[in-house]
Amino acid sequence: MRECFIFSRYRRPNYTVMECLCSIFQPTNETFNFWTHFIPLFFFLHMFYNFVFNNMEVSYDHPFILPMLCFAFGVSMILAESCATHGLNCLSLQLRQTFYYMDYVALNFYGFGFAIACYYYIFPLLTVMNPTRRIWLMLPIIFNVSRIPERIWPGQFDVIGQSHQWFHLLNFLTIYDQLCYLEYGFTSLVKSPSIIPSCKEANEIG
Repeated sequence: MRECFIFSRYRRPNYTVMECLCSIFQPTNETFNFWTHFIPLFFFLHMFYNFVFNNMEVSYDHPFILPMLCFAFGVSMILAESCATHGLNCLSLQLRQTFYYMDYVALNFYGFGFAIACYYYIFPLLTVMNPTRRIWLMLPIIFNVSRIPERIWPGQFDVIGQSHQWFHLLNFLTIYDQLCYLEYGFTSLVKSPSIIPSCKEANEIG
């Protein structure tokens, strides 16, 4: 299947798994789509690991960590699924469609995980989302829908610089901004003992 305004560097259908894996190191129109989510995946896994296990405020087994784990699961799932989609979508036409359907499933897990984290870390502070965060949410959508820059210069961004790659990079910045936002809310609430129960109190409640 061909994308609008992308003319070349397509992989042929019915690749083997090994050919798919080798292709992510070759200049195809999926190469940077893969790497722009593969590298952020390990970046966020590292950040979530530090947040959970190297947290100076609470221990890793404190119940108040759980909403962040929900967010971490959603982020990891959407990035890993995106990597699988862009890396393996030429195995067959049927698998291509399956991978893209799973992309939407992962997107819902990510949104659900972020909503849970916001409910526990942000809503108690009644913090209003500032305009910068609204921009981060809108920019990826604008690039993905407008097909800019390849709409303006068709065929010039077949390998690098196409709108979907900008969509990925801006998604990375959006998730990073969300993580900073959640860490701020988490730290603010943890420093308010009257709001957050201790681990012992939380276990007694449970």
